[in-house]
Amino acid sequence: MEAQHRSAGETYVAARHAFEDLIAQLSTQPDPPRSHSDVEETIRVLGNEILRLLYQGYLQQCAAEDRRRADAQAAATGQRVHAVARPIESLFGRVTLVRCADLATSGTTRDFPLDRALNLPREIYSMPVRRSVAEFARGVSMEQTVQGIDRTTGAPVPKRQVEALVVRAAEDFEAFYAQRPVAANDTMSDKALLVMTCDSKGIAMVPGALRDATRKAADEARAAQPAHTDPMAPRKKRRHARRMAIVTAVYEQEPQVRTTEDVVQGLSRQPRDPARAPPPRPQRKTVAASVIHSPREGIRAMFEEAARRDPDRRRTTAVLVDGETRQQDEIRRQAKALGWTLTMIVDLIHVPVSVKVVVV
Repeated sequence: MEAQHRSAGETYVAARHAFEDLIAQLSTQPDPPRSHSDVEETIRVLGNEILRLLYQGYLQQCAAEDRRRADAQAAATGQRVHAVARPIESLFGRVTLVRCADLATSGTTRDFPLDRALNLPREIYSMPVRRSVAEFARGVSMEQTVQGIDRTTGAPVPKRQVEALVVRAAEDFEAFYAQRPVAANDTMSDKALLVMTCDSKGIAMVPGALRDATRKAADEARAAQPAHTDPMAPRKKRRHARRMAIVTAVYEQEPQVRTTEDVVQGLSRQPRDPARAPPPRPQRKTVAASVIHSPREGIRAMFEEAARRDPDRRRTTAVLVDGETRQQDEIRRQAKALGWTLTMIVDLIHVPVSVKVVVV
């Protein structure tokens, strides 16, 4: 398939005609007038098609320039230009890009310089579509993600493809954070606090995903149950069926001296006094969550992130935790091993009254 040589103006003719058709529809004033919802839906549908045609026009413009480059290269070498079309599922709907292969490559190893220039992924779904999928999936189920993408974009993404895109969006998470440079603290004062916080959450798992010790306890519990039970009896809660996910965060925050009254007022629903300065907000927060790593590994990674920000241990450091004693013990153990002096703050809302604030 060969790209047509068009001027920049000609590539947007279809979009211009679609826009004029929309204006013509809106200019026709029936009696009685159309409902506002009908008009909004018309603008949404036709407006999205105009955006798709604009995108298609831009790709045609890029393809024409790419073809001129390939023709010049072919004239110098006497080779034949191979132009191949590829579909792209964009936020506005499907568009097509015709690009020319690099003459230095052939067969299944053909390289397309225009793909690299446009930073296109290998698969059909554009990067903005992938971002929309990831943003939906972080808050709702995969099925709801499919429905949300269908409702808000022009890119139909089946459920299996949604699941694959979500996996790809997260697969380089650890590598991305591992390559970060040392954090710059030039926007924070020398008195800024370095704060770490962590929490654990039990997540129900299928038996094959349990850790070895938990799976062994689950097998023993099942073996201890009678072979035949009353089908009408209340279902017993499954024991040893959960795996602990560890969630950590590291951030920096300017200190603020507060009285007991200030803390209590912050918990109330009363509006803040506008005359008072707003409290300092956490800065440069890094959040990590894993159901694969153990709580010990998650806490170690939390300390590594804090050490990256303050390698010389000059900052006042605090750790915010709840009342989970094993978590507190692990923090103390690792802090002692690292020679790190820190203040452990126990969340009053979660903790029993008997637990006190501890300084390590």
